[in-house]
Amino acid sequence: MNSRLVVNHMGPNSPEKVAFDLMERVAFIEGKRIGRDQEYRGKTDRTWFLNAFADCLDAAQGRRRPARSHAPAEEKDGAASTTPLAA
Repeated sequence: MNSRLVVNHMGPNSPEKVAFDLMERVAFIEGKRIGRDQEYRGKTDRTWFLNAFADCLDAAQGRRRPARSHAPAEEKDGAASTTPLAA
């Protein structure tokens, strides 16, 4: 059998950790409940969780493009924005 085991350690500044932290913030803002914290108002299903993490990982790795309606005016005109996102 020719299987491969891939081990990825999630360090403090790894894209995976950044994505997870971002996903937690998005969940809070959207009123989703993740983990055991009862502070979140809505129930989070598996599909939402996996899609949200995938979106956040794409963003953390610089692969996500903003939606057209959220793009700054410079990007709508074809020029790339050079303003970094605030943390």
